[in-house]
Amino acid sequence: MDELPAESDRYYNETRVGDLRVGQAMIAAQAGDLDEALQLLRTGITGGALRVEHNLYLHELRHNIFLEPLWDDPGFQEILRPKG
Repeated sequence: MDELPAESDRYYNETRVGDLRVGQAMIAAQAGDLDEALQLLRTGITGGALRVEHNLYLHELRHNIFLEPLWDDPGFQEILRPKG
């Protein structure tokens, strides 16, 4: 089997780290640490969690029950606002 190029490895690892941070943001939000949750969410997004299907992923975040404590937070609304 052919090996994936190094670029694929880097992309995969960055996406995994980004996804991990988003998962940690969900835990922080449920624990009531909203500032930490927002920071982790921002870090996850810049870390690669949204590289594939960006708009679909934002839609999923908007309706993710684990992020419900953030739904009315202006920082969360800013994260969801379309860029560009």
